[in-house]
Amino acid sequence: MFAEKSPKVHAPRWIPSPMWWFLWVFLVVAVLATGFQTLEQVRSWHVKYNQVLELRAQQEELLSEHTRLQIERGSENSFDRVVNVAREDMGMKFPENVVTVEVGDSE
Repeated sequence: MFAEKSPKVHAPRWIPSPMWWFLWVFLVVAVLATGFQTLEQVRSWHVKYNQVLELRAQQEELLSEHTRLQIERGSENSFDRVVNVAREDMGMKFPENVVTVEVGDSE
């Protein structure tokens, strides 16, 4: 009368082998290690970038000082040139006796 029910058969649970656990642990460790290496590279890049900025500022200071020194050297050369032209072309010379007059209050 009643049909006999067959017992329910459950699918066996899949239990991963220890090899799979090692693989998953290895992958998680590899991902974490890669993340930490990326963070270290970013930090290193920031340090180097700040060093480049400091060196650029130092370069600008040195270039401005170099320009100032070139102008100063040019002005000294122009004075020497004026002295040479005055001596050689015009026959001028510096006086041997120089008299200094001091101007003071008329008391």
